[in-house]
Amino acid sequence: MSSGKATSNEHRCIPLSELVRSFRTFDSTTASSADYFLIPALRLTSSLANEICKVKEETGRSPAPRYDWIDSIVVYSQSNSSKEIGIENVFDTILKDDDDDIRVELLPSLFEKTDNDDARQMNGILYSLGIVFYEIFSGGERPAELEQKQIGETTNNGFEIETAVTEELSEGFNPFHQDGTIDRDSAELSIYQNLLSDYNLSDDDSTSYDMAFQGDGPRKKRTQNENYNMCSVSVDPLKEKGLPTSLCDLVANMLDCTNGSLRKDETYQDMTEVRDDLQLTLDKPSIYLHDQDMGRLSTTGLQTGDTVFGRNAELSTIKEAYRRSVSGDSNLVTIYGHSGTGKSTLAHEFGNILGLESNCIIHDEGCTNAQKRLQYLLCRFVEVISSTFAAPVTLFLDDLQWADSASIAAVNQLLLTGDIASQNAKFFFLGCYREGETDNINPLWKTLCNSDLVNARSTNVKLDCMDEETLTTMVSETLCLSPRLTRPLSSVIYHKTKGNPLFVSQLMISLSKEGLLRPSLSRRRWEWDKEKIQCQKLPDDVAMFFTNSIEALSEDVKASLCVLSCFGSSTETAFIKTLERLLQKSLLNNLDAAVEEGLLDKKDGRYHFSHDRIQEAAYNMMNILDQGRFHFSYGMALAPLAAGEGDDSILLTAANQLNLAGPEAVQEKSQNVTVADLNLQAGKKAMEMSDFVLAYSYFDNGISFLRKKHWEEHYTLSLELFDLAAKCALTNGDVVSLKLLSEQVIAYVRSYDDKLNVLYLVTCALTFSSKLPESIEKGLDILANLGIDLRGCRSSMETCVQETKDLLSVYTDDEILNTRQMTDPTMIMAMKFLGKLETGMSQMMPESAPRVMQRIIQLSLLHGMSPVSPIGFVHLGSYTAKLGDISEGYHYEKLARSLIDKVGSRESAGEVIAFGAHIRSYVEPLQATLEYHNEGYAAAMASGDVIQAALNNMFSLGSSFLAGVNLQTTRDKCAESINFMHERKMLIFMTQLKCFQHSVFKLIGIDEKPKDVSAEEAKILTTNKSVMRTYNYQKAYTSFMFRLYDDSKDYAEKHLNCIGNTWPNLFAAHAFQAFHMGLISFWVARNSREHGWYERGERSKLALKKWAESSKWTFENKWYLLEAEESYCDNNLEVAKLFYEKAISSAKEHKFVHEEALAYELAGYFYVELRDTDKAMEYFLLAHEKYNEWGAFGKCDSLFNNISQSVKGREVHH
Repeated sequence: MSSGKATSNEHRCIPLSELVRSFRTFDSTTASSADYFLIPALRLTSSLANEICKVKEETGRSPAPRYDWIDSIVVYSQSNSSKEIGIENVFDTILKDDDDDIRVELLPSLFEKTDNDDARQMNGILYSLGIVFYEIFSGGERPAELEQKQIGETTNNGFEIETAVTEELSEGFNPFHQDGTIDRDSAELSIYQNLLSDYNLSDDDSTSYDMAFQGDGPRKKRTQNENYNMCSVSVDPLKEKGLPTSLCDLVANMLDCTNGSLRKDETYQDMTEVRDDLQLTLDKPSIYLHDQDMGRLSTTGLQTGDTVFGRNAELSTIKEAYRRSVSGDSNLVTIYGHSGTGKSTLAHEFGNILGLESNCIIHDEGCTNAQKRLQYLLCRFVEVISSTFAAPVTLFLDDLQWADSASIAAVNQLLLTGDIASQNAKFFFLGCYREGETDNINPLWKTLCNSDLVNARSTNVKLDCMDEETLTTMVSETLCLSPRLTRPLSSVIYHKTKGNPLFVSQLMISLSKEGLLRPSLSRRRWEWDKEKIQCQKLPDDVAMFFTNSIEALSEDVKASLCVLSCFGSSTETAFIKTLERLLQKSLLNNLDAAVEEGLLDKKDGRYHFSHDRIQEAAYNMMNILDQGRFHFSYGMALAPLAAGEGDDSILLTAANQLNLAGPEAVQEKSQNVTVADLNLQAGKKAMEMSDFVLAYSYFDNGISFLRKKHWEEHYTLSLELFDLAAKCALTNGDVVSLKLLSEQVIAYVRSYDDKLNVLYLVTCALTFSSKLPESIEKGLDILANLGIDLRGCRSSMETCVQETKDLLSVYTDDEILNTRQMTDPTMIMAMKFLGKLETGMSQMMPESAPRVMQRIIQLSLLHGMSPVSPIGFVHLGSYTAKLGDISEGYHYEKLARSLIDKVGSRESAGEVIAFGAHIRSYVEPLQATLEYHNEGYAAAMASGDVIQAALNNMFSLGSSFLAGVNLQTTRDKCAESINFMHERKMLIFMTQLKCFQHSVFKLIGIDEKPKDVSAEEAKILTTNKSVMRTYNYQKAYTSFMFRLYDDSKDYAEKHLNCIGNTWPNLFAAHAFQAFHMGLISFWVARNSREHGWYERGERSKLALKKWAESSKWTFENKWYLLEAEESYCDNNLEVAKLFYEKAISSAKEHKFVHEEALAYELAGYFYVELRDTDKAMEYFLLAHEKYNEWGAFGKCDSLFNNISQSVKGREVHH
């Protein structure tokens, strides 16, 4: 065509009649149905239709209808070599041409006459081109009807004329410009004039082109007068050659203006329709070209696939978010919409694009499965995997509107954790939820409302129903018929379904079953009764449609679907077999029948409802009373199996079924005990999986099944249910339930020992609330009742530590590790109280805490090792290290770790790791110890010890900050930890952490809005000395970092006054507090000349020097910087220069970016004092670079102001 692509290769003009004649070299019995013939033939016919449409659009002209168009069309063939191409090779050339757009020309003779009747004109054009298509697809044969109708004889020189024309086209004329484009006007004129000249023809000679472009003759002479006398042409010969039905129908629909046998609404009305159908066939031959197996479809019925229609924009949005994840950003994408809009299908289409197998997409799991993997370990897994591979870790959860809090918590952990964002660990979360089915209580809604807190960019993708054009495409591709043919049916379906994709597919399947949409063996395509479909009444609601579909099934199949619906959206085939045996019902065959109806899918050894609405419809077919009755019967049938085989999944399933039924479904008194005991076992199993929310629900349900007088009749069962429910309530932060449960236990227990467990839990709850002193007093009273009095002892910390080491000196480590296990239940509980007192007294009564440690070790050696014993040893190590012996303290810490494994319980692992990691930070590189606190958090959560989990969170944040971890990461983890504490009412820890959070905000440059401090928080700030120490230190630190001299001095004094009255343990923060207090002290000493401040700075320097002997990596740069500041104070300037350089070099070597920045900054002030402005500016700029790398953007802004003032007149103290 004239729009063909430019080329510099040689071209030949071949008459289409000559090209078609060459088709006869193909095997006529197979060529017409083979792709090597069909695809080039389609490209040729598509180019012809395109050319006619293009000429019409550009010039307004249309070719005149005639039988002999094929004689007035030329095809341009490209040759890639100088060798002559024979006519028999032209078709092969077209086949191999990479250009989909074959170049054709319609010669001027076709445009000689037009008809004023547009409709008649178009019918004639369609008919004329249909004849050409017939000859092309038939392999060069003309319709027999035309051969009989043609009149006249060919002239004697017909063959010679054609040969001469061919030579003229190939030798005497090149219709291409130098740039390869076709000169359309000169091409037509030259061909036309040369033909007239060479064969002595006149302009009005009606035989001119006919004679010049005859086929291998003789052909009958044609006249234009016969063009409007069109005869009926049958396409049966094309069908006999095996031409695909779609092409046979296409040709027939073009010739239909004279054929009355076909349906009038299927005939072509315009050439653009022909063009579009041909292009569609070329683009998607697997759908629109090749015949369907109508014999198979007549048996199976209509099959709808999972193709996504009309979601290109939404899919592009998801892919763009994924590309951002590939680049290193974590992304959260949620797809939402009403039921049936294709949310899951779109997600799976995205998975297909990524090349993920279906089993790589994680569907909505029950929380019993989700919680098998601890949240921490899941985060670590994501970090490791995403840092190893280029592609982001992708997690997909469906039906988030039903997600339990445990599953959402796991997602929150991934999205909120700062490590993932800061370490360029790529994570992509994709979730689907049903619009309108989340509320303010739903955990998903809370996550979406707090999306600004997550470390991931959030994208929401809303799916609406399909528009009518998209639905037409869906119906067209499903039936493998062009949209032109299916549009009337699509219109009816659209108005009945409003474009809901699920409704559309199910309706089409239903129509197929009812025979209103059926495969025609004679026509080899789908056909339908539009009027009957239009008259069919359908429910407006999708759920009601499914209900009607299920109602049409046999009673047995319906009953089996109801059974399946009671067990969720999918169920394992093996479990169905178990149910068959237990219920003595036939299920599998009936479910297979539902699979054939399209209501279920059977894959991967499971039966899946095709959509959650189908499950809902099946479930809602039972009334509420029947639902409860069936759930209970299934649960009771599974109960003996759960107890006998030890199958956890059977146990949890049985308990779930019974709990769905509720106590009102119980029919016999003995069943109450059975169900309560089953819930007890299920709750214990959930605790083993660290899912305390799920565990509490089992215990709570178990209690609900207990009958009146259960304390008298089933005391042991009742006590265990209440005790464990109280433990889970504490872990979940549900203090109200804890109070109610503990009151019940205290009121009904038969002995003091039986109430010890709930008393311990209540004491724990007081420990992390604002009532820590009350918790300590209650613990001391309970221990006194158990014969352990701690109030009378007044020994100092040094004395308690030395006495304990003397006691242990007669034992080797192996002897301690192999000490017998403690077996006395009362003593075991007493040890638990001692362990809890250790933490509380360290904050409120630090002078008494070592006595608790001493008593734990004494009782362990006397009565045997308990799960609490390692706590005594790790605190001994901490106190020893605090007193100055880091090496011996480290030894006791390692002994405590080994003891955890020996006692056969990791109940105390969280606390041992929490305090032990601080000792290790004085021996090992600080950055290497960060992982310990993550391990401690996981261990504490696994055992339900939320106090130690919170402590590990706090310690991890503090150590990360001190190690120079990016501040944005620290900020995000801090927000996550505060939320964790807020949910569990941990006011003391939360108040302490907010002080730290304020410092992080200020360094980053976040303008924190003032928040009202609650009365409880205010009380903690004024009465808890540990929190006061933290508050004053953070204020002093930020004041120093922003060069606020007076505030630095004031808060430093307050902090130093608190030191003697707080934690006796050694923490990593103590060294850093000493470091910063030393820097402030030397700063104040230089400006005030007060010797007391100088002495404080010197003490800090000596402490850091000693710690640097233990861990050069962590403390050397800090010692060097204090040496530099002291020398600066002493006016020993050359020594100061040396130590500033050493501090900078050591901080850089040991990866403390924030302290490298601080050393540069302080050195800058030093050189300002020396009036070496160039050197000072060099160091200030380096400090700015490093602060920026740390993420301290607020500090960077402040630094410029301080530099300006310092350089101008040294107006700022330093």
